[in-house]
Amino acid sequence: MELKAKIALVTGASRGIGKNISMGLAKEGATVILAARNEKNLKKVSKEINDSGGNSIIFPTDLSYENNIKDLFKYVKTEKGKLDILINNAAKVIAGKFTDFS
Repeated sequence: MELKAKIALVTGASRGIGKNISMGLAKEGATVILAARNEKNLKKVSKEINDSGGNSIIFPTDLSYENNIKDLFKYVKTEKGKLDILINNAAKVIAGKFTDFS
């Protein structure tokens, strides 16, 4: 699939599934906006993408806050003018025993 000139936003992009999806989108030619809380990991993912010929931009943010979500989409609109692909991969982990949850 050819994704040149497409703008993709991947949340939870600093590791795991989000990282792998980001790498795949970039490999196919998309410019990938990487969003997650961990700026250090985002920088590593971005470097890996850019060093392999892809194009990525980091946007460190905590999407558990509504204002941060608004800021992210304001950035996309202002800086890129459009969004073609959204991968909503961010998650919140709640650890504990299964029996402790309702």
